[in-house]
Amino acid sequence: MGHAIPVRMDYTAGEVRRLAQRAKDAAQARRLLAIAAVLDGASREEAAKIGGMDRQTLRDWVIRFNEQGADGLINIPSPGMPPKLNGIHKAFLARIVEEGPISAIHGVVRWRACDLIMRLHEEFGLSVSDDTIYRALTFDMTIFAKKTMSVTEWAKVQDLIGALQISMGAPHDLMMFSAKGSVLGEDDIYIGLPDASLLSAFPGFEKVERQSLPDFLVTLVVREDGFEERFPDISKKRRSRIAR
Repeated sequence: MGHAIPVRMDYTAGEVRRLAQRAKDAAQARRLLAIAAVLDGASREEAAKIGGMDRQTLRDWVIRFNEQGADGLINIPSPGMPPKLNGIHKAFLARIVEEGPISAIHGVVRWRACDLIMRLHEEFGLSVSDDTIYRALTFDMTIFAKKTMSVTEWAKVQDLIGALQISMGAPHDLMMFSAKGSVLGEDDIYIGLPDASLLSAFPGFEKVERQSLPDFLVTLVVREDGFEERFPDISKKRRSRIAR
């Protein structure tokens, strides 16, 4: 095994521990505590255990600390895949959804995901999935509302959404989500509506801003596949209605 990399000496162990106490990133704090242990004279193996890592990983973080200080111990997030739809694409979708289709020309009374996918391809040469369409329109245009209730209560809300799905032709932005509530036996139920005027059909629900939605929500009603599984009788009626 190679020689241990010395830790820069312009910090004392106490100063590094104070940096760890002030750190908002838990992983950064653990790495700072491991380096403080090294400065205190602990073996690299002992210091690595304090930081919850192996010796090789500690060596890598010591190099980062020597070069960049405490800021070098923060994970650099991956940029990920670039979004498929930019502002121009989303504005195009928002406009044609707001205008709606012309039934005599487009053959539908309300846009479906497959229709919007085709329009994007015709206009921009883009090929996207249903999920891309749902995400783009859901978070850009949907009205959200919340109510805390028991399972027996939210089943009634589900039925109401199912009925609206039929009457409105299954719009992509009419949906229902669940998040664990703070009261035992109850959940926070969120609904997504394509129009604020529909909120009056859901008594007790209060409108919430998009940025206040929880990080994790369980979808209860959204796309056709999940809708058919939960409401087979309603789906059968809707298929009959669409066929006519």
